Amino acid sequence: MIRDLLVDREMRLGLSFHIHVLVASAFLTCKFESSAEFSSFVSICKDLDSGIFRAISHSPEYPTILDRLKNNNETFLDLGCCFGQEIRRLVYDGAPQSHLYGADLRLEFFDLGYKLFRDASTLKAKFLAADIFDPTSPLAELERKVDIIYAGSFLHLFNYEQQIVVCKRIVNLLRENKGSVVLGRQSGNVEAGERFHRTNHTQSVFRHNEESFKKMWMEVGEATGTKWRVDVEMFEVERKSGTDGRAIRFSVWRE
Repeated sequence: MIRDLLVDREMRLGLSFHIHVLVASAFLTCKFESSAEFSSFVSICKDLDSGIFRAISHSPEYPTILDRLKNNNETFLDLGCCFGQEIRRLVYDGAPQSHLYGADLRLEFFDLGYKLFRDASTLKAKFLAADIFDPTSPLAELERKVDIIYAGSFLHLFNYEQQIVVCKRIVNLLRENKGSVVLGRQSGNVEAGERFHRTNHTQSVFRHNEESFKKMWMEVGEATGTKWRVDVEMFEVERKSGTDGRAIRFSVWRE
């Protein structure tokens, strides 16, 4: 038994070293546009190092999402997919790979993801290097073709006006079917409002509470002529500074 524990420990140390090497490579390769983007990247890396490859599977809707992907031939898109760890979780749980897409602004993340998971020759999901604000980006090929969008640690990178633009783009990507959904989780705040970047005070990011998030989707619905049911909840997370920091978990369903 002791030998088995030692072998398990060695495997974990080897995995941790492998992850740290890839994270260091990503840090040296990528020039982060903002502190918010860097913070999201660091959070993802911490999850990887602790073995938590399952942010999407923590969602209450995950069993429904997985069932739809496995049995209804539906299409899934991870916006801001980074290394593609959420896609790998879906694949591990049996989702058809050919219906899975990941999009990120940084092409280098995809190569690092293949190196991290060592599956370049086997993973059949498709990754798109695309700017969500560019209507001519490769995301255009998926307009009206996606059933499920995951936007984890994504919307909170932008200010309120930019989030409205992103949500309108999400509406354009989703099929015009009842039940099309975008879900995710992100940083929030008890008092909703704009927050300055720590390192770039010329830009801001908007932190939602439940009320402001629902209000935003009402605006999006009115602007796009669509109706949405918004399920959102706020929960406490550890914060190094301040007492009002929270996270929100959401799912937004087309009606």
